[in-house]
Amino acid sequence: MNPTVQHLVPLLVALHTGACADPATSVAGRSDDELVADLLARIADDHTWDQPPAWEGTPWITAGSPHGTWVDIRVHPIGADVLGRDPMPYGTVLTKTQLDAPDAPSGVVNAMWKLRGLDRDDGAWFWAQWVDDRLETAGPAVHECLGCHRSGADFIRSAVDAPGVPPA
Repeated sequence: MNPTVQHLVPLLVALHTGACADPATSVAGRSDDELVADLLARIADDHTWDQPPAWEGTPWITAGSPHGTWVDIRVHPIGADVLGRDPMPYGTVLTKTQLDAPDAPSGVVNAMWKLRGLDRDDGAWFWAQWVDDRLETAGPAVHECLGCHRSGADFIRSAVDAPGVPPA
């Protein structure tokens, strides 16, 4: 074997197996617990992220959503400029903070994170929900999330469309 090629083999194997995968965009052999910890760290500053363009300054969605009437949706900069594209880029994170009223967080935070290495049939999203800082559910195939989100472009629903009419 050519000596130059011989030195490249370990690098090619590492790249193929995901050993050098970017943790912002890939599962790379991490457990759900590790992904939850990483996701929680990533969303710590979500209040500085942009709202979807159709939602800027609008903290509500139509009644009947499982997330409640009032929410604050934020998009990580990786996906902010291409929101609604199908598929969204790996590394995209969206958060939806449920509110009891405008500017009154309820303590419920939902997040979805697009990662390489997850099942594309389920959108390749990792889902999580915290209630009062306690993890309620997390994983790549959370059926409570998939049931509704399957109908959206790359599993994203309300963040792409303009919000509904504010409640009276």
